[in-house]
Amino acid sequence: MRRTASPIRRANPVKMPIRILIVEDSEDDALLILRELRHAGYAFADQRVETLDALGVALDSAAWDVIISDYRLYGFTGLDALRLVQEKGLDIPFILISGVMGEDVAVEAMKAGCHDYLMKGRLARLGPAIEREMKEAQVRRARVRAERALRKRMDDLAALYEATRALHATLDTQAMLDQVCRLVADRLGLRLAWVGLLLPAASQTGGVEELVPHAMAGPMADRAAAFPLPTTGSRAGTLHPDDDPISRALRTCAVVLVNDLSNDTACASVWRSDALARGLASMVALPLIRDADVLGVLVAYGHAPGQFDQEAVQALQALANLAVIGLERARLHEAVQRHAAALEDAVRQRTAELRASEAFFRAVFEGSAIGIALTDAHGGILMTNPALQTLLGRDDQALRGAAMADLVALPEGIDTPSEQPRRFECTFVRDDGSAGTLEVAVSTIKGLSACAPILCGRAGAADAAETMAAYYVWMVGDITEARLAQQALIQAEKLGATGRLAASLVHEIKNPLQAAIGCVQLAREAAADGEDFARYLEVVCRELVRADGLLTRLRDMNRHTDLRERTSVEVNALLEHATMLVARRARDQNVTIEMHLAEGLPSLNLVVDAVQQVFLNLALNALDAMPNGGKLHISTESVAGGVRIRLADTGDGIPTDLVPHLFDPFSTTKQEGLGLGLYICRRIITEHEGSIEVESTGDAGTVLAVVLPT
Repeated sequence: MRRTASPIRRANPVKMPIRILIVEDSEDDALLILRELRHAGYAFADQRVETLDALGVALDSAAWDVIISDYRLYGFTGLDALRLVQEKGLDIPFILISGVMGEDVAVEAMKAGCHDYLMKGRLARLGPAIEREMKEAQVRRARVRAERALRKRMDDLAALYEATRALHATLDTQAMLDQVCRLVADRLGLRLAWVGLLLPAASQTGGVEELVPHAMAGPMADRAAAFPLPTTGSRAGTLHPDDDPISRALRTCAVVLVNDLSNDTACASVWRSDALARGLASMVALPLIRDADVLGVLVAYGHAPGQFDQEAVQALQALANLAVIGLERARLHEAVQRHAAALEDAVRQRTAELRASEAFFRAVFEGSAIGIALTDAHGGILMTNPALQTLLGRDDQALRGAAMADLVALPEGIDTPSEQPRRFECTFVRDDGSAGTLEVAVSTIKGLSACAPILCGRAGAADAAETMAAYYVWMVGDITEARLAQQALIQAEKLGATGRLAASLVHEIKNPLQAAIGCVQLAREAAADGEDFARYLEVVCRELVRADGLLTRLRDMNRHTDLRERTSVEVNALLEHATMLVARRARDQNVTIEMHLAEGLPSLNLVVDAVQQVFLNLALNALDAMPNGGKLHISTESVAGGVRIRLADTGDGIPTDLVPHLFDPFSTTKQEGLGLGLYICRRIITEHEGSIEVESTGDAGTVLAVVLPT
């Protein structure tokens, strides 16, 4: 079979060697695959098998990094080969290649567990596909290893928990301290044992730490409503250094042993008398120390002098250490419980927020009437909403992986990545073969890498390439009907404008023509009677000149100004000239013209005749608005980038509903005229890159402002 030569491509740098198993009964096709892999920069060891039995032997005899299988083989298909791999419990990237694979077969293959499929005519995707699938396989294997490590860690923690539970039956501080006191009293046969814990210094105690008893045991425990504490016989005492053995133990962080309370002069007499009166003859105070912090004290009392020997003190020290460990465990347990509760609340709240956010996104995405697609940086579709699927006539599975450029006729350069949002129109072909028009908006989205695989229904974490990639949201709407309606509206407006033009021409030109015809008839009768008919011919000439003027204005409506005729001119001089031309009419109408022209204005590059026509037309319009007299105020001023000219009259003003159409052709407030004057004025000013607008209007008159650039 003759093969079309592929374009010469430069080989990529050599990647890490891989082992490839090829299931292919055509040696030529296998060679094409290997050649493509070499172009992709792979160094590999390969083996080709042609039967299922050979495939099974190859899978059992070696470890493979990737399996590439033809779809149609002699006696079996690529899906049979895939099932064999799955039956052996192997997680190896499996890529299916076919020369003629329909979409239904491709969908079936992907559902069966095939990692990717390629057409033989598009083997250029093979290298990237292998690289992607191998990375995803590594992610899956890493996840399995992490799950195994987690299970082992949980087993170790369970074993550690059981050992800790055996050593420390409870995490309750009070129960643990009660147990320590009972062990002290029962093991050593003591009259009384108690544990006190220090509270932080408070303002009520003058900044001195307060010792509060938490547990006690022994024969005197039932009768010890109060027992010896520093400086007081109450159940809570305030520490004062060197007043008693307990204070010394807490201050020096060392064990204080009093073998005979009756002979210990270091104890305050009041405190010693109180202890002896209760039948206590000896005592030992052991500080409870964690690192450098003193937590409290363990105090034991004996009924006889010398009751605490070295072994007894060592036993008490071990129990004191056990109490410290228990206190620390209880503190840590309480802290962990608080942190766990806070973490659970945070996770619960965050989970609820994420679920609500996802539900909202899904509702907006799937319920939107506008077609929406999420693509990668290369234009490949990752997900679509039902509106776009209906618009393009394909389901989500068929659209996923396709390129937008293959579905619609994108303008040149649009399919390349861009950081800026873009909006454009393009064409597409419907299911019935008719052409349509789409309005498309493309926006870049960053920070979506972590959740894009989840949104797109793809398991596994994002790899390094995905983390750096940008995604694009395509908003697609069918505007075919809107464009047709717009074209119909434009055509209707053209016809309407033509009708208005025809009506205006009929009205405006018919009047002078009828007058001329009438005067010609009168001149003929006068000539027949031998009378002077020159006056009739003058009227004919005047009316024909009037008709010629109307046609000239109509011609000027779309006649562009020749900007090559621009010269440097003072705008004040043009205004003074225009004012001189209308001065006679203004005087006849009893209109006062006031001019406030700024000095030092920059010269402007203007087509003098055209701009002079604008100023003259605006001045005449102002006079038309003041038939019974008034005031016309003309002023100039320098503004950023140009000069502003303002003409304000005190006429009747312009109705509010006519202001938006003031510069439209054939729009007029006069009984006579075509309504082209202001339209032509705006065209001339616009061609000079300036602007003209109505600043204010009303019963008090109208203000027109013209801005011309320097």
